[in-house]
Amino acid sequence: MINIRDIAMEIQNILGDKYRVYALNNALEFEDIKTGESIDKQLIFQKEKIPVVIQTTPGTVVALSDLFSTSFGFSLDFYVDATLNIDDDLKQLIQALNGQLNDVGDYKFLMTFTTPFSNGGVTLQNGQYNQRIVLTGNCSITDKSVFGNEISVDIIFTDAQYNLNNAIISGAFNMQSNIAPSEGIDGSYIPINTIQTISNGATFSLHFRRDSELLKRLYKIMMNPDLLLDESIKIQTTFDGETTTWDVLITGINTTAVIGGYVIIDVGLTRTQVVV
Repeated sequence: MINIRDIAMEIQNILGDKYRVYALNNALEFEDIKTGESIDKQLIFQKEKIPVVIQTTPGTVVALSDLFSTSFGFSLDFYVDATLNIDDDLKQLIQALNGQLNDVGDYKFLMTFTTPFSNGGVTLQNGQYNQRIVLTGNCSITDKSVFGNEISVDIIFTDAQYNLNNAIISGAFNMQSNIAPSEGIDGSYIPINTIQTISNGATFSLHFRRDSELLKRLYKIMMNPDLLLDESIKIQTTFDGETTTWDVLITGINTTAVIGGYVIIDVGLTRTQVVV
């Protein structure tokens, strides 16, 4: 299962080398400071990079409880020099992660953020004026993605192709054969093991940020289904090195949740192949 240290590493990668991110540092002592190290060395270590401590709190995003395996609250505490302005770095972090579905191994996580605030005012510590900037939010984690993210899915419209890998929360495929009925001759039945049609279906629970072009397209179809009459749609799947393309019809689009700047919708797709 993904843990908070995996998420801390993702945050570290976005913030860059100016910062040092610590996970679950509930004692408020930075883990990389060695026991018995001199005060001077500790001060140098602390000033090398801006310390950021991520802590978790119990809590569940109710609207996501049936879609994600777990969810919880979190806080990011930035311990910075009182004269330092980190607004641009915070905006960059929020823009990169807020409402974005991210992969870590076979799992995916989704973070949403509140507005940063200064907690406790300016304090004098070790001869330096410091402040604590706090950024809170919620995090949801899923392990329900298709085959542990081993399958790649694209949806192809007449004029555009969209990859769904970073949008799928969960998904399922199915296949159904229609067998030719037995024939009756002289009071007996002769089974005919012939497939007349093969139907394939796929359903996806998809997550989008509000600025997603595919979300806008699906919403336009939902509001004006006549758009499908002039639309050719395919899905392309790649699994175990093999790529398959289906001509499909959209069987349904349903809004599951709208929270802040992102939307979760369910999309159903089907194809039927006639076997001659």
